[in-house]
Amino acid sequence: MKALALSIIIPCHNEEGNLPALIADIRKVMDDRREKYEILVVDDASTDGTVETAKNAGAKVVSHPYNIGNGAAVKTGIRAAGGEIVLMMDGDGQHRPEVIPQILEELMS
Repeated sequence: MKALALSIIIPCHNEEGNLPALIADIRKVMDDRREKYEILVVDDASTDGTVETAKNAGAKVVSHPYNIGNGAAVKTGIRAAGGEIVLMMDGDGQHRPEVIPQILEELMS
């Protein structure tokens, strides 16, 4: 399988409490793989420490100056993504990083 560049986009609004574990779990899954990847958090004008938390966890962050909603955050993330493949994950942790390899395998088959 060819090594791919993957952008994992996480649209967020006030997800400070969820991001450390989510980003750590993504890193754990991806660091064992050959794909180059980036984790891109799109902050939709959070009022908590989402931005700092995401940066401290090693994610790239793009911030909206005011809250414009999840759909706009998704579009911003897609526009800012550097990868050949874009994968969306919710900041609340509802999507588990453990499924990333399965998704990539399905895409490549």
